[in-house]
Amino acid sequence: MRLYPHCFIHIPFTVVIFTASSFAVNTTPDGTGGCKPHRWECPTHTGANPTSSRRTEATRSVPRKTSLEVGDINCRGWGRTYDEVDSLLCKNLADRYQIGISKFYELNPILETDCKTIRPNTEYCISGFIEPLRAYDGRCGPLFNNATCVGMNQGSCCNSETWTCGSRDHVCALRDCTPNLCWKGAGNCYLRVVVSTDGICGIVKDRHAFRMCREWGDCCNLQGRCGSGPDFCGKGVCQAGECSYPDYPMDESPVLLPWEFGEGPP
Repeated sequence: MRLYPHCFIHIPFTVVIFTASSFAVNTTPDGTGGCKPHRWECPTHTGANPTSSRRTEATRSVPRKTSLEVGDINCRGWGRTYDEVDSLLCKNLADRYQIGISKFYELNPILETDCKTIRPNTEYCISGFIEPLRAYDGRCGPLFNNATCVGMNQGSCCNSETWTCGSRDHVCALRDCTPNLCWKGAGNCYLRVVVSTDGICGIVKDRHAFRMCREWGDCCNLQGRCGSGPDFCGKGVCQAGECSYPDYPMDESPVLLPWEFGEGPP
């Protein structure tokens, strides 16, 4: 027995009183014998295909590896292209991410320098570096293929006497990061100071670091040459190292900075 609230019986000019059972209509499973049940159906969406405006998924120009080898691109940031590309896009990407165009090509060796091989819907590397030889065994510098200490557990500084990695975070290895010991080419030193490899020292034009003499002599003279003796360490001729000053004002010796000789942090 079902009640159908939408089934009405209308008799003009006659008042008819029905009981509740009067509205009960015997029906069969197929709805016969009275008002057929109404079935509501959800309207069908006839709009545009929601996937039709989805952007094409970009592929990366530099393959992703689980482990990097020496010479691989270690990419830390990506910039993508879209459907339309041209030979000006390489320069536009370099400008957008504020890197030089030569750096952009270095990070994306798949591209020719005329940018004519740039592909649409592709992610290109815009931040990163070429994976160096790392000193996994703790041995670094020129004697070990210039392996770098950067990122190594032993420490990020390469000691130019022992050619081993050390850290500024541990007291025992603190000297490894001081300017007179730290090999700038294979680690993170305290200052932009490196050990001279050719006897040229101090502030040198077109060299963006201060070079100390170490094995080339006791002092660096004002001409940027390493050596020992009064011509290099004497008053008025010495710019760095174990400079000597025969006449001290008020009989006081100058204060020596320990980090100049690898004895502590600057």
